[in-house]
Amino acid sequence: MALNDKLLRNLKARDARYEVADAGGLSVRVTATGTITFQYRFRIEGKQHRMDFGNYPDLSLADARELHRNARNKLALGTNPIEEKRVLEVTERRSLTVAELVEDFMKKEIRVTRKRPLYAEEILNKNVVSVLGKKKAKDVSRRDIVEMLEAVVARGSPVMANRTGSITKQMFSFAQTRGYLENNPCSNITRTSIGGQEKPKEYFLTYQEIWKFWHGIEKANFSESLKIALKILLTTGQRRCEIIYGEWAQIDFLKERWIIPVSLSKNGKEHVVHLAPMAIELFKLLKSYSGDSKYLVPSPVLEEDVPISERAINRAVARNRDELGLKDLSPHVLRHTFSTKLSGLGVAPHVIEKLLNHQLGGMFAVYNHHPYYAERKAALLLWSSKLEEILAAKTIDSVIEEPDLFDDSPS
Repeated sequence: MALNDKLLRNLKARDARYEVADAGGLSVRVTATGTITFQYRFRIEGKQHRMDFGNYPDLSLADARELHRNARNKLALGTNPIEEKRVLEVTERRSLTVAELVEDFMKKEIRVTRKRPLYAEEILNKNVVSVLGKKKAKDVSRRDIVEMLEAVVARGSPVMANRTGSITKQMFSFAQTRGYLENNPCSNITRTSIGGQEKPKEYFLTYQEIWKFWHGIEKANFSESLKIALKILLTTGQRRCEIIYGEWAQIDFLKERWIIPVSLSKNGKEHVVHLAPMAIELFKLLKSYSGDSKYLVPSPVLEEDVPISERAINRAVARNRDELGLKDLSPHVLRHTFSTKLSGLGVAPHVIEKLLNHQLGGMFAVYNHHPYYAERKAALLLWSSKLEEILAAKTIDSVIEEPDLFDDSPS
C-alpha cells in the first residue's frame, strides 16, 4: 500500500512497534508511543541497513520521498548513503566556529557536569568568544590561544588567564574527542604556563581593617544587596558562590539556620550554618532588598528572576579597594579572615574546618563523623560577639588588635 497523508494521519500506536511500507524500500516505523519515522531499508553485499530520514509530520511525505530518491541514486552509484551522511555530518561539525563550539560545549558538557556553569560561560564568552568567536574551531592555532591568554595577562589578570586556559583546553579536548577536530591547539599549554604559578593568598584583615571595611563599605559605589552579602560572608565564613546562588528557601529564620544544599556545596554535602543574631539581622535586611525574588541576591538589571552574576561581587570589590584603603580585599579574604580570627579566639581547628565545610583530613576523616554542631554554633556566637565589639568602637584607633589566646610565637 502506497503511503499518503490521510493514512499517515490515522496511524495509531500499538502495543509493539510496527512498519507500513511505501515502495522501493521506503516505509514508516510507528513506535509504541506513536512516533512516526520515515526510513529506508536496503542491502549492501547482503547486509541489511536502515536509514532514518525524520519524523512525520515535521518531515512531509513529499520531502521524505525526495530524500529516499536521492539515497537510492547514491546506492545505485555504489555509495552507501548512511556513510555519506555520516561524513557530511562530521564535515559540518568541523566547520563549527569557536562561538558555536562554546555553545555545544556548554550544552553537552558544562551544564551537565558542573554545579555552577554560569562562571565557566562568563569566562568563555568574555575571554574566548570575544577574541576567537568567528574563527573556525579547526583553524585555531596554538599561537591564537597563547595571544588570547597573553591579552588577559596584559590587562592585569594572570589568575584569570590560567582559569581561561584551563577551561579552553577542556573545551578543545571535548571537540577532539567528538571528532570536531583532529588536534587540540591547547595540548602543550599547562594550567599555569601563561598566567604563572599561583601562590596561596596569606592576606587577612586585622581587627582595625575589619572596622575599616565594615564602615567604609557603606559609602562604596555598588548595590546595597552586595554590601550586605559581603558582610554576611565575613560573619558566616561561607563562599561567594553560596550566597550569590543561594535562595530564600534555604534560610530558616525560625530555627536560625542557613542550609546550603548539595547543589551549591563544593564538597557535595549539605552544610548547616547556624546564624548568630548579627547574621539574622543581615539576612532580614537583605530580604528587604530582594523583594519577591527567590534568590538571596537577585540580578538588578535583568527582568527575569535570576541571581546576580558570580563575578559581580568580585568586580564591585575591585572597583572600591582604593577607596576602602584595602588594596588586597576580595570576598575570599573575608573567608580567610573568618578562619584566621576564629583560630586566634581559641576555636579548635577541626571546628573551623567544619564551619568552612572542608573535609577533615587523614584518619580524622575516616573515623570521626561527628558534626560538631554545638561547637560550631558556639564559635559563630563568639565571632558575632567579637565583631559587635570591634564595630562598636567610635574610631579605628580605638579598635584593639587582641593577641591570640594561645601565644605560640617564638620566645
